[in-house]
Parts: sequence; C-alpha cells; structure tokens
Amino acid sequence: MMWKKVTGDMLFEQMKWVVIYVFFIIFFHIALLILAVNYDFEQGDFLTFSYGSAPIVMLIVGLMSAYTFLPILVNHGVTRKDYFIGGAISGAGVSIILALVATVISLAGYGVWGLLNIQYEMDSLVNKMGGNWLSAIIFYSVSILIVYYIGWLIGVGYYRYGWKKGFFFIGVAIVLMMVTDFLWEGDIYKGFADWLPFAGSEFSLPISLLGSAVLITILLVVIRRITKYVSIKL
Repeated sequence: MMWKKVTGDMLFEQMKWVVIYVFFIIFFHIALLILAVNYDFEQGDFLTFSYGSAPIVMLIVGLMSAYTFLPILVNHGVTRKDYFIGGAISGAGVSIILALVATVISLAGYGVWGLLNIQYEMDSLVNKMGGNWLSAIIFYSVSILIVYYIGWLIGVGYYRYGWKKGFFFIGVAIVLMMVTDFLWEGDIYKGFADWLPFAGSEFSLPISLLGSAVLITILLVVIRRITKYVSIKL
C-alpha cells in the first residue's frame, strides 16, 4: 500500500531533523549539568530538559510536513489520502521515538552519575508523574504529538488558504495549545490555575489521555478536510 511507503519516507526524513536536534540538546544539557554541579543551581535530567524544547521542534516538524512533503508527494502521484495517513502515523512515530530516546539518555545519565559518585539531585519529570517512568513517557509523547498535529494544521491551513486566512489557524493553534497545557498541567495552566473554577490536578492519567484523544481526533479530522481537496502550488 502506498500509505505505508509514504509513512516510512516521511518518518525517515523527519527523524533526520530530530536527530540533529537530539545531538545539539545532548551537548547543551551536558554543558549545563557541569555548570549546575560546579555552581550549585537546579537542573533537570535529560527527559525533563529536552521536554522544554521538544514541543517547539515538533511544531516545526509539523509545519514542514505541510510545506515540504505535501507538494512533493502529490506531484509524484501520491494521493492526498495517502499523504494524510502517512503524515499522521509518521508524526506519532517521531513522538514515541523521541520520548523513548530521551528516556534512555536520562537513564544512562543517572548511571553515569552513579559511577562518578556525583552528589547532585536532578529535577525530574518522572517525579512530577508520581515516580512512574511509563506515565512520564506517555505524557511526553502524547504532548509533543499534539503539538506536531497543531503545527501540521497551521502548515496546511497556510498552504491552502494563504497568509491572511492563515492567521485564523494560528489563533486556533494557540487555543489548542492552552487546552493541551490544561489537560497535562503545563506552565500556561499553572499561570491561570487560581482563576479557574476547577483544578487540572483533578484529572487522572486516563482522563488526560481521553481528553488528548478527543483533541487529536478533532485535529486529524480538520487536517483531513483541509488537505482532501487542496490545490498544489507549482
């Protein structure tokens, strides 16, 4: 089936971008850890540290999935449906792989920390998830996947409707980012928590996942409708 090949090709190209990001962030993280140990300021493990920038990377990957892959694939005979399926699955693949890679690097970092007998406690996303590594991985991957789809939505919106109407999609994206942040108690939510009539902390992991699944479904339905009849620009 064509969509399987499209998925593989998109995943391969997207991972090239992500690999560059991972190498850069590893170097930056090591440098900050050295400074943190010597100058005694708080620093997170790699999973926590990378999560600060991973959503931005996934937003860019989503945007590029519209402007880079859509015209090239369709001009080479790929149907819009196969492009859509490929983009949806490859985005999920990148999100899961990035979350797992960040977890492995974090665990390796703790191992090195122990071998060097360095007395420094790193901040950890896992602690915020009740000490459960699986919950942290799910949180990480689902959160950045939603951001990928939001970036993809902005990209296809701009591609089809132009820059004037494209501003509408930025507005929608901001709202969706806030909803995502609320579901997973992110920084935006914490800033407005005192003003809300109920607390996001009341949400259990299954409820957050259910809310995320609904949000992802809405995003994919809208992206599909936009790309279904989009005209390819030469």
